[in-house]
Amino acid sequence: MIGMPVWRRSRAGRCLFLAAILSVFFISPWTPNTAAEEGFVSLMPKKDISEHWTVEVSPPETWQLKDGMIYCLGKPNGFLRSKKI
Repeated sequence: MIGMPVWRRSRAGRCLFLAAILSVFFISPWTPNTAAEEGFVSLMPKKDISEHWTVEVSPPETWQLKDGMIYCLGKPNGFLRSKKI
């Protein structure tokens, strides 16, 4: 049992470990909308890539917006750069 973490050595240790982990989730003041409240702006475009992104190296047709995701056709290679600095 040497080298084994304390919380794995006994049932009481496991219960204390579990209680500590659960208390972090129930006691912490975390809220899922914290980022939105602090001025978070999504860089996900609604209609067109050029809303928030600048296409570099490749032609703009290489990049598409489908089903709420940004897709790259892969030929030719290029990259996107955020307009927001």
